[in-house]
Formats: sequence, structure tokens, C-alpha cells
Amino acid sequence: MNQRLAVLVSAALMALAPMLSVSLARAQGYPERTVRIIVSLPPGGTGDVAGRIVAQALQTRMGQSFVVENRAGAGGLIGVEVAAKAPGDGYTLVVSSPAGFTIIPALKPKVPYDPLKDFTHITMLVRNPLVFAVVPSLPVNNMTEFVAYAKARPGQVYYGSSGVGSVLHLSVEMVREKTGVDIVHVPYKGGIPVILALLSGQIQMGVGGPVDMPKRAASGQLRMIGQTTAKRHPLIPDVPTLAESGLGDVAVTGWFGLSAPAGLPQGIAARLHRETIATISDSAMRQRLVSLGCDAAPMSSEEFTKFIADEAMLWSKTFKSRGFNIEE
Repeated sequence: MNQRLAVLVSAALMALAPMLSVSLARAQGYPERTVRIIVSLPPGGTGDVAGRIVAQALQTRMGQSFVVENRAGAGGLIGVEVAAKAPGDGYTLVVSSPAGFTIIPALKPKVPYDPLKDFTHITMLVRNPLVFAVVPSLPVNNMTEFVAYAKARPGQVYYGSSGVGSVLHLSVEMVREKTGVDIVHVPYKGGIPVILALLSGQIQMGVGGPVDMPKRAASGQLRMIGQTTAKRHPLIPDVPTLAESGLGDVAVTGWFGLSAPAGLPQGIAARLHRETIATISDSAMRQRLVSLGCDAAPMSSEEFTKFIADEAMLWSKTFKSRGFNIEE
């Protein structure tokens, strides 16, 4: 019986050998042409900047062009759908983010892709705080004062986010749900349009990533009044956290990862993971990311896939338990 089993195992290994050889050869030769990285956000935001930094580093490490392609719209669904329908050959990647991979799929009964089945998730890239900022004319210095100001003017204060269902939108929705404050949401197609709307006075408060907010605040064009992480980020040490403003259970963190369409050959997936982890684990790269308000967050493919599944489940439970209805 043991001899028969040994023969069967040997035969199976011999049958697999050609496929393993092909996979290894593909991985060793990859990439042989330009790789595009889809960013489902407009240029200039945290996810776009992180994607471009990683693309540049991968291009240097792997000796082939990695080109970022911005496909913004529909809260991130457009770019993610384009990636989902691309061949799983390693020549199309996508910067994965909360809106397109965990939030909107949890909100909407039907999206044109499955965040788990239609993708191979390579690794998380970065995590970052979300920043609340107001126009300088608003007489508030933190979220407590902002809530009091807005409560005295129900329906008269407008805030902007990068779109309905974005993590930026939901961070304010959680504040609204907890405090009962009546403020009006104005959705935009990315973080930079939110800042421009603030600068032009179209809205009084906006929420965004930490890439551009500190620069505008330093020049006096904006005033940062809150950040969503448990501890103050070293890039913005003078900005109070939501917990310090009495909103301790409102904690939303931005994150961005690297994913590929399903069917990615194992050898190519392994190489992409190895090179990407080496990129974001480099000490100089980590410091560069910190200077942009991001923290490197390398994960194994399995860990990142589980993270996406768990976060999608968490958002789904949150929406149901709190009765969120943010369709606009």
C-alpha cells in the first residue's frame, strides 16, 4: 500500500513539474513590458502619492516601467471595476482602498465585482490618519468647538469629502451620528477638490488625508481641528485626536494597498509581494512616507486578504447596527 502511494505521489509531482517550471519561468522573466497601476482617485491625494512612490521604487527594483493610471469616479468603483476586468497576468495592478474594497461593497447590495473573488491581494502599503480642517474664518480650534458651532446653526454648515461612501465621508457621518450635529455633505471626486472647495469658501469644513492639509494649514489657508488616529501623528503633533475631543469611539483610519486581478500566477504574485515589501520596509522609504503622513504597513498576502474580508464585515455590521443611510 505504501509503495502504491509513493508511486501515485511521484506521478503527481511529475505531472506538476512542467506547470511549476512555467510559473517559475514567468516569475523570473516578469515584467517584460510596462505594468500599469490603476489608482481609483484623482491625482494628488494620499493614495495617488503612495501609489506613485511605490511605482517608482518597483520600476527601479524590477527594471521595467510601472505607470500610474488615474481612473477616478463613483467613489472609486470605476477604477476598481476596470482592474477587476483586466487579465490576471501581472501587467495591471490597482491601489486598493477602503471605499472600493470594503465600504461601498458593504453599503450597496450590488457592485460590479467581488472584492475577494475577483482580486489577488498582494500587501497593504500604508495607513494614515484622516484630518478635519476648517476655513480660517470659522471660530473653532478643535472638534468640540466645531460641533458646538454647527449645532447652533443647523443645516447651515457644509462639509466636503472625496465622495459618498468614502472613508472620509464616513468619518464625518460617525461624528454626526454620535453628536446629532446637523451639517450638510457635499461630495467631491477626491481629496484635492475638497481642499480647493475649502479655499474658495464653497464649504466650511473638509476631511482629507495628511498629504496636503498641513501645507495649507502652515500657510494659514486652513485650520486643522482633528485627526482620527488613537495617537497624534508625528507629522501633525499639534492637531488633537477625536478621542481628545470627546469622540473616543469614532476611530477611522485610511489605508492603501496593492492588489491585482484574480488569476495572478503564484510566482508573479510572490515576486510582486517580495519586491513591494522590500520597498516599503526600507528605512529611507519609511521616513519618506512618514513625511507624507503615512506609516508603512507591510502584510503577507494572506494577512491582507483577511484584513479586507474582516473590515468589510465590520463596516456591514456598523451600517446595520447604526442604521446608516448615506445614499445621496
